[in-house]
Amino acid sequence: MDRIARGTRDAFFLDLPLTPFGEALDLQRAAVAARFDGHLPADLVILVEHPPVGRFVPPETFDVWRDRARMMGFSEVASGPFVRSSYQARESFQRIHPMAP
Repeated sequence: MDRIARGTRDAFFLDLPLTPFGEALDLQRAAVAARFDGHLPADLVILVEHPPVGRFVPPETFDVWRDRARMMGFSEVASGPFVRSSYQARESFQRIHPMAP
């Protein structure tokens, strides 16, 4: 692990080779727990090489997934080929909880 100082804070960079998703997720969860427990005194940046894309998902498939999520009771669904988990999260939250700050 490389230790790089930036100003008054330290940051740790962990550069991993091609790593299965489950292992990378476990490592991220362990890092979060260590940070909250005070065992990791600085920021940690985990760089992971992603595996190659396994298949092309046609755009209309995202419409099907959106419709299924709504049928399951989700009031807000952002489904698309370039949608991140945080995509319009603030706007969605404000629609669900209009009185929240």
